Amino acid sequence: MTTTALTPETFALAPIMGPAQPSHDGTRALYTVSRYTKLSGEFKEIWIMEISTGNSYKILQRAKIYNVTWLGDDSRTIIFFNSGSPTEFHAINMANQLSYCIGIFPMSVFSFKTKPLPNGSVAVVAVGEGTEEFAKSPHTAKIYQSANLVDGVNGPRVIDPSDHPETSRDKILYTTLEKNGDEWKFTSPMNDVLLGTSLETSRDGNNYDICENGIVFGARDSTKVNRLMGDEFNIYYTKIHSFAANTNVVSIRIDDSRGFNRLGKHPRFSPDGNEIALIIGSMMKMSDRVFVIPIRDSVEFSPDGLALFVTADDHGRVALYKLSLLFDPFGSGSNSNASPISLLRSNGSVESFFLLRRGNAEELLVSSSSLLESSLYHIISTDEERIPRVVLSATQNGALFGLSPRQISQIEFKGAGDYRVHAWMVTPSSFDNWRRYPLAILVHGGPHLAWNDQWGNNNPVLWAEQGYIVVAPNILGSTDYGNDFIHDIYGDFDRTTLPTQDLMNCTEHLEANPNVDTGNAVIFGHSYGGLLMNWIQGHEFGQRFKSIVCSGGIIHWRRYAGRPYPDDPDDYFYGDDPSQPHLLKEWKTPMLIIHGKNDNTCKFEEGLAAFNNACARNVLSRFVQFDNEGHSIRGRENQVRWFNFVFDWINWYTGLQGGNGAALPATHPQPL
Repeated sequence: MTTTALTPETFALAPIMGPAQPSHDGTRALYTVSRYTKLSGEFKEIWIMEISTGNSYKILQRAKIYNVTWLGDDSRTIIFFNSGSPTEFHAINMANQLSYCIGIFPMSVFSFKTKPLPNGSVAVVAVGEGTEEFAKSPHTAKIYQSANLVDGVNGPRVIDPSDHPETSRDKILYTTLEKNGDEWKFTSPMNDVLLGTSLETSRDGNNYDICENGIVFGARDSTKVNRLMGDEFNIYYTKIHSFAANTNVVSIRIDDSRGFNRLGKHPRFSPDGNEIALIIGSMMKMSDRVFVIPIRDSVEFSPDGLALFVTADDHGRVALYKLSLLFDPFGSGSNSNASPISLLRSNGSVESFFLLRRGNAEELLVSSSSLLESSLYHIISTDEERIPRVVLSATQNGALFGLSPRQISQIEFKGAGDYRVHAWMVTPSSFDNWRRYPLAILVHGGPHLAWNDQWGNNNPVLWAEQGYIVVAPNILGSTDYGNDFIHDIYGDFDRTTLPTQDLMNCTEHLEANPNVDTGNAVIFGHSYGGLLMNWIQGHEFGQRFKSIVCSGGIIHWRRYAGRPYPDDPDDYFYGDDPSQPHLLKEWKTPMLIIHGKNDNTCKFEEGLAAFNNACARNVLSRFVQFDNEGHSIRGRENQVRWFNFVFDWINWYTGLQGGNGAALPATHPQPL
C-alpha cells in the first residue's frame, strides 16, 4: 500500500466524499466526490457504490453540481442542481445513465426535498434566494430599532423590512413533477409558502420537511426585536391541499403549553404525516432535546413511526441512538424513563444515516469520520450496538497517510469548577517515547462546539504531523458533556475567566507528562477561541507561550454583543472584554492574526483592531487577510496557504524544522 504524508497540501487538496445515500431497495448507494486541481479548479463527481461488494463506479463529472440525491420514487432516478441563477434542475436515468434537464428554478437554490405522492407524481420543496419581485430602492438607508447594530450570527436587524424593498427574503417554493415518457418534468406552477409574510427561514436543508399534505419549517419573524441571545426561531406548519395547485396557504406556528415554542429546529414528519418531531433548545440552556434526550442535528422517524433515530454529541464523539416512542415523553406514563438504545458510539462521529431499505428499519447505512478517517461508509443493525460492516473506507483508518490509532488518546483534568475537562491528545506518527515534543493547544470556537473524533477542516492530527504533541480540550461551554457544562459558562455572563482557568489547568496537568515540553508551547484559537486568545494576551497566562495564533477572533466583546460605549464597569460584558485598556497594555507574546475580509460572524475589523494593538505595544506580530473568504476558509488554495502561514509561524518560535520564518515580519510592523 502506497502512503502519502499528511501535509497542508495533501490535507486541503484531498478529495472530499459526501454521505452515502442508499437506493430504495438497498442494493446501491450514491455519493459525491469533490475534487480540486490547479488546472480545472473545483469539480464534483457522482459515484454509484454496490452495497454487496463496496465496488464503485463514476457516472458523471461536472464543475457546478450540488444537492445530489435519489428522486424518491422506485425508478432509481438521480436528481441534482446545476448552480446559477436561475438554477437548472437535472436528472439521471439510471437505466441508460443519461442526464437531462427537468426544468428551471427562477432563483439560486440552497436545498430541496422530494416526496412521492399517491397519484404517481412527486412533490418538490426548495429553499432559494428570492430576488425577482423586489424592486431596487433608490436609497441605501437602514433603520435600526436599538443600539444592537451588530449581531454575530444574523447580521443587522431592521425595524421595518417593507421599508427596504432591495432586501429580499429567501423563499420556500413547492411544485410537482410528473413523468412524461422516460423523463420527469415540472407540471405545476411554483408557489412560495412565505409570500406575504414577515417570516425568514434558514437555508439549511435540515430546517424543513415535507409530507403528502403539508410542509413544516423553522423561521423567525423579521419584525421581532433582535435579542442578545438570538432571535426567536419557531416551527411553522403549512397545510398543502394540493402541491400542484396555485393557491394561497397559511402557515401556523406550532406552540406548546409546556413552553416548547422557541428555538425549534430540524422538524421531521412521521411516516403518516400525523406527527412532527423537532429539536427544542431553550434560550439560555443551549442544549437541545427531542422529548427527553439532548441530541445534535439529526432526527428521523422509523418506518412504523414508533421510534426515532437520533444523533447526539457524546463525550467527544457524535453517536447514533434509537429512541422508542412507546412511552409518555412528559413523564405521566409508567415507561416515561425509557432510555435510548446506543447503536454507534465507540469510534468516530456520525455525519449522516439513512434506512438501508425503504420501509425496513432493520439496518442503517451510516456515513462517519474520525480523526484518522476522512470518510467511512458502514452498515449497522438497529436492534443493538454491534460491530458495523464496513462498506468503504477512504483512508483505511489513516493508513493511506501513514497514520495509526496509537497516535490518538484522551486525557481528563480538573476544571476551574466542580467538573472534569476532557481533551483529545494527538502525537506525531513518528512519535518516540524517549523524546520531548513541543506542545500545541487548540481552542475551538462556539463556545457551544466541541473537538470531536472527527476529520473536520482543521484536524489536530495535521498539527501533530508538524512535530507537536497536540491537545484539544473541550473546555467549559463545550457540547457533549451535559446541559450544566454548557450552561455554566453563563454563570456571571463571564465567557472568559472559567474557560481560561480550564486552559491553565490543562497546561499544569501536562507538566507531568515526560513527553510534553510545556516550556515550548504555542496556543491557537478560532472564533470564540480567538476571543480567548485576545483575552489571554492581556494576562500572565498568555506569556507562557512562545506564540499565539488568533483566527477569526473578537477583541471588542461589548460591540459584538451590541452593548453601548463608553466603558461601564457594571455592564455584564465589561468584565470579559479583551479590549479593556489595562489589558491591552499587557500584550507581549508574538502573535499571528488571521481574518477573512468577508467574515460576517466575527467582523474583519476585529482582527485588524487586534493587530493594531499588537503593533502599538511593539509585539512581534503579523496580520494575514484573505480577501474572498468569510468566517471559515473555504477555498482549497487558501486553506493550504492558511496552514502554511500558521505552521511556519509556530514552527519558527518552537524551533521545529521547517520554520523558515517566511511568515515573520522582518521588523516590528506598523499599525494599519
